[in-house]
Amino acid sequence: MKKSIWLGCLFAIAVVGYSCKSSNTPSKVAEEFATAMVRSDFTTAKTLVTENDKAMLDQGEEMSKSTPMADSLKT
Repeated sequence: MKKSIWLGCLFAIAVVGYSCKSSNTPSKVAEEFATAMVRSDFTTAKTLVTENDKAMLDQGEEMSKSTPMADSLKT
């Protein structure tokens, strides 16, 4: 019985330790979002926002199709 409790504890510690090493900090997500927007990569940008904001990105995507961004702004 003690052995299974210890194994369960070790497993829980391993899971928590693995999940805590996420590299997606808020600043990294913001940087990825900005890069995606400059490249007009709305598919990637939609993966980085909440469900409520995806509708706004859909509108932005439609607008960018009708009036593309000038090359001078992309740099």
